[in-house]
Amino acid sequence: MILNTHKSLAISLMIVLGSSAFNPLLADIKVSAGDTLTFAEAVELSAARAPELAKAQAQIDQAVALRKEAKGNLFPKLHADIEGSRSNNPLNVFGMKLMQGNATFGDFGFAEFDPADPDVLSIKPKDLNDPDAYNNISSRLQLDIPVYNGGKISGYVDMADAYIGAAEKGKEYSRQKLILDILKAYEGVRTSSAYVDVAALGQQAAESYVDIARKTYRAGLVSKSDLLRAEVNLGEVNLKVIEANNFLRNTLQQLRVLTGRTNTEATQLNEEVTPLLPDGALPDFRLEAVNANPGVQALEKKIQANNAAVKVAKADYKPHFNIMLRQEWNDENSIGGDSSYTVGGVLTWSLLDLGVRSASVSKSAAELAQSRAEFHQAQDQLAVQVDKIWYDVLFASEQVKVRVKGIGQAREAERLERLRYEQGVSTLTQLLAVQTALNKARADYVAARYQETMQRAALLFVLGKLDLESLSTTNSAPGLSTDL
Repeated sequence: MILNTHKSLAISLMIVLGSSAFNPLLADIKVSAGDTLTFAEAVELSAARAPELAKAQAQIDQAVALRKEAKGNLFPKLHADIEGSRSNNPLNVFGMKLMQGNATFGDFGFAEFDPADPDVLSIKPKDLNDPDAYNNISSRLQLDIPVYNGGKISGYVDMADAYIGAAEKGKEYSRQKLILDILKAYEGVRTSSAYVDVAALGQQAAESYVDIARKTYRAGLVSKSDLLRAEVNLGEVNLKVIEANNFLRNTLQQLRVLTGRTNTEATQLNEEVTPLLPDGALPDFRLEAVNANPGVQALEKKIQANNAAVKVAKADYKPHFNIMLRQEWNDENSIGGDSSYTVGGVLTWSLLDLGVRSASVSKSAAELAQSRAEFHQAQDQLAVQVDKIWYDVLFASEQVKVRVKGIGQAREAERLERLRYEQGVSTLTQLLAVQTALNKARADYVAARYQETMQRAALLFVLGKLDLESLSTTNSAPGLSTDL
């Protein structure tokens, strides 16, 4: 079958072909005039609904928010508190009165002091030891000023910066991957259209063979078995036409998924997309891939983030010092009242934690080592990919040239064999064999063109250069060239 070896093509954009009235099985293929859809428009339509790009943008937003949060910890923080309490606890009651500036000698129980009593010092004053319940409303403003935290906060900022860079590279990678997928779809649909044309040409030839066999049979030049064989061949070719159009139908459905179009929309694709090969030799491409591939660059940013994580973990070994400024008001029944202030400095230095900090540092260092290994592994794999794809590009280019020559030879062979059969000096079996060879030559050419396009795009992708500027578009109707 013509298409069996090519069904792995990821194809997806809708195209207007000519008539699909080969068979009732093809009746549901929508064929109508529609607006022309350029390749750039196809990319933007798909990008607007691509989950990978939305995910990548969300990761950027998260990293930006993380950086904002980390940087915010470098600046002073002002807190406002209001606290209301009621207590008959002697210590609390006395403290409340002191904070309000309401403490009196009576609160010490001086009213019960009798200097004439020889046991006066043993008296337990009720006002001091068993006071009535008392209220306090405390309002505070407190300013916390970070001074030195062992580099932990700056480490978090560095980590967030690295995450932003990694997320941006990840989005660029997703963008280029989307372009690659849409190119597979766009040129894939044009390829499926060409397969339909190949099948249609084979159908025309098979119909003409039936006519020739009928005429030569009536003239007594061949047996009826030739006519029957020609009719059976036409039936087989009709099946291939249906198969080719089914292949096209699948690509039309994939278009609707990728671009969000309805089942009734028809769009013309009149652009042929050709990836432009970059200047340079293979050693240059290896170096470019390592330095410019956004996927590898994202891994490099991950190394920077893990370096910062090690810095954060080590900060716990260092002393932390912060300043606190507080203004407070206390009153029995309302906000405000007697005011006081507190200025303090807090020095914290953890001296012993039985391995908690060292375990944290070791964990961060292990993650750093892992990210470095992943980065170098990706570089090595990328170098291998560049080599393979480059030679595949060269092979695909030569293959197209060979397939074009093969079509020319197969067409000439079919023309000569047809003349011989009409003259009665050849058999129908030989004629069908050369026609099969011509059909295969045309299908091989279609596949070779598609492979050349995709191998060029794959090279640009691994080099980190696959964008709309690296793709040349020319107006070209879809399908097989009429001179083939």
